[in-house]
Amino acid sequence: MELRQLRAFVELAAHLHFGRAAEALHLTQPALSQRIQYLERELQVSLLMRTSREVRLTPAGEVLLPHAKRMVEEETRALDAIRAHTSGVAGRLRIAYYTAGDPMLPTHIVAEFRERYPRVSIELSHGYSVANAHQLRSGGIDVAFVRMPMQETEDIRLIVVGEEPYVVALPRHHRLAHRRKVRLRELVNESWVFFPRALNPGQYDYVRGVIEAAVGSPLRVVMEEPTEEAMVGSVADGAGICICSLSRSHQMRVAGVAYRPIEDANLVSRLALLARSDDNGMAVNNFLDLARERSHESLGRPELTPQT
Repeated sequence: MELRQLRAFVELAAHLHFGRAAEALHLTQPALSQRIQYLERELQVSLLMRTSREVRLTPAGEVLLPHAKRMVEEETRALDAIRAHTSGVAGRLRIAYYTAGDPMLPTHIVAEFRERYPRVSIELSHGYSVANAHQLRSGGIDVAFVRMPMQETEDIRLIVVGEEPYVVALPRHHRLAHRRKVRLRELVNESWVFFPRALNPGQYDYVRGVIEAAVGSPLRVVMEEPTEEAMVGSVADGAGICICSLSRSHQMRVAGVAYRPIEDANLVSRLALLARSDDNGMAVNNFLDLARERSHESLGRPELTPQT
């Protein structure tokens, strides 16, 4: 018993007319008759009574009809679900935020995606860049936000979605805290609070390399903290100085800390979105397309002023 035969039977039962039923199914009348005959032959019963003037259901046809309708409706729901999944308008998308980053851009992208594709179920988590990349490769998530730079590999697609400068966080009593801007070379012999290299080796090496090139000597890192909040908190406690992203300086009003722009260095924080190269799911592709749209806006935003 085939679903196309049941669908033909349900349509014919609705119209009780071979011509109209065949037209609704986009079939010829002989093709429709053939499907009904095959179904009756397999069930070994007559489902219809045909006369020159009318078509009526037999008692067996009346028994079959509600079951056939349920099976046809279930097929329709299944086909709709498959089409929605393959078009990316339904399904599931697992997204990992970057733990230590500015949440505004990622949450805006996710919120707009929810609005565009309300039938896609979103599962959110968060982690540091290396952990997010590992989760992505292992199949635990579908897309991941990370802080650049990270090592690019053939199995990963990467889109830079946001860029902003770093600023330096100084204790209020620091000799440079009264300045509007700070030159990196003026920070020689300072004590530094940094994040652990294991959280993102690429970002760590990039940031530290730029600063050391400017000051002309290795940095004296006296403390490591896993988040920008903890790093700035250590600055407030007098442990040393640190850098943080501009957006985070606006969000972290910490007593005893002054944020100052860096005048002479193109030291920027880039937020990127990762996806597996072999993942061609439409929900993932739709999310990446939206992220590309937003990246053009965020990369072109005017520079903000750090909070004091």
